[in-house]
Amino acid sequence: MENQTAHHVNLYLQPNFETDTTDYVQHWQMNRLNQIPLLFYQFTLMKNTVDTLPAVPDGCLDIIFCCNEATPTVHVFGTVLTCTFVPFTPGETYFGVRIPPGYGIKSKNFNIKDLISTHMPLSDLSNDINPRIDCMLSHKNFYERIRIFETTIGTLITPTTKDHQLTNYLLDTIITHNGNITLKQVTNSVGYSDKYIRNKFTNSIGISPKNFSKIIRFQKSLYMLRRGMEIDDIVYKNGYFDQSHLINDFRNFGYFSPREFITYIHQMKEMQNW
Repeated sequence: MENQTAHHVNLYLQPNFETDTTDYVQHWQMNRLNQIPLLFYQFTLMKNTVDTLPAVPDGCLDIIFCCNEATPTVHVFGTVLTCTFVPFTPGETYFGVRIPPGYGIKSKNFNIKDLISTHMPLSDLSNDINPRIDCMLSHKNFYERIRIFETTIGTLITPTTKDHQLTNYLLDTIITHNGNITLKQVTNSVGYSDKYIRNKFTNSIGISPKNFSKIIRFQKSLYMLRRGMEIDDIVYKNGYFDQSHLINDFRNFGYFSPREFITYIHQMKEMQNW
């Protein structure tokens, strides 16, 4: 069961982190210590502007640093299950790390299920985290922060289960099928019972295979919309019955409708040359 997670790193989108901020930059790379694919990103919120950003379900874990020199903070965010407005401070720069499903923080206090739709200070998971934060935030260059993260806090990132090969295979199977696959089809491919797979998956990812599949289909649709694909093609490729089915899926996640999302992206491109 080869690890295929790295093949899907472009899947886990947070569109509003890019469109509703300034100076957004991102960089995917494999964490040198343990070869975990990570998305590093950085953005600034303009002063006298929004103090929240919409976050959509992606199945990931994010570590987000507020780079205020006087009072830096760092929090760990679990995936949300519906579109949720995350608080930020206008005028501040944020450095983030998106950790793909199946990985977490090496700590006796860490349980991925406890972070679903919520967040906590990273210091709650590691007692010696503050010196590492100070070391990383002392550098203002985005790529230098990545380098420091890898050799400090990055060493704490680890698989959430000992049976990580099975988890990766399940993740890859669901993602390869764009989330359009039943639990029975998944279990038939590995020879385990539905109950065993459901428990293994939920303990590792924090949500059930069924919910994760819905999130992946939603994320795939966002990705395709942003690349300019026609809605009818997205309906076909992602296994929706029709456009109404796709629209209801977006509505259930509390986000834009597909056409509203297309309009929004076009508006942002015009405003920011994004």
